[in-house]
Amino acid sequence: DMFTGEWRDPRSSRQKRKDRQRQLPHQLEMFNQREIAQFGVRANPKLPLSPKTQLELAMEDPRTEEEKERDRMREAQALTYPLFPDAQKQEPPEQPHEAPKEPPETISFPSRVTLPIIRPEQPDGEILIPLFGDVDIQLWSSRDEAYERVLDNHWRLGYQAYPVGNDQLEIWLRDQSGGVLITYSDMERVENIEWMDQPRLG
Repeated sequence: DMFTGEWRDPRSSRQKRKDRQRQLPHQLEMFNQREIAQFGVRANPKLPLSPKTQLELAMEDPRTEEEKERDRMREAQALTYPLFPDAQKQEPPEQPHEAPKEPPETISFPSRVTLPIIRPEQPDGEILIPLFGDVDIQLWSSRDEAYERVLDNHWRLGYQAYPVGNDQLEIWLRDQSGGVLITYSDMERVENIEWMDQPRLG
């Protein structure tokens, strides 16, 4: 306005609306209008086929020549009857893999005697040392406790036990043909085991 100095927009309402739409974001066109709309062109043209033309669906095999030959050999073998069926070797069934067994745990003594030990399944159990077929002793025990255990468990089976000195124990076979001499330490543990082959006298 030349009199008041205020700015006035001389555009009409239609021009203002067009300018606002022009400033709004809009999607760009991939093709121009000439390529999209063409006069005289059909959107779904038909192929010029004659009445004698036949359309067939073509099947494509994605296998390679090596795979085709392998499949043909398998089909031929499946249709071939063996002349000597008994002569064909039958493969044995696959056996389940077994884990290797661990060797038994042993203990060696100063007398060069090595014997197996049996650990208990329970944490508070006793470690046993097998001596004869049905005789065993505890690894951790005093001489007197071992003597009483032999009397309670093995005396009725024919085995005999004799205390020797303050820290040794003899256990003899039923026929007195041999036995063992067990030495106990001050820590109440089996310290040594010796085999005795001579019959015990008296």
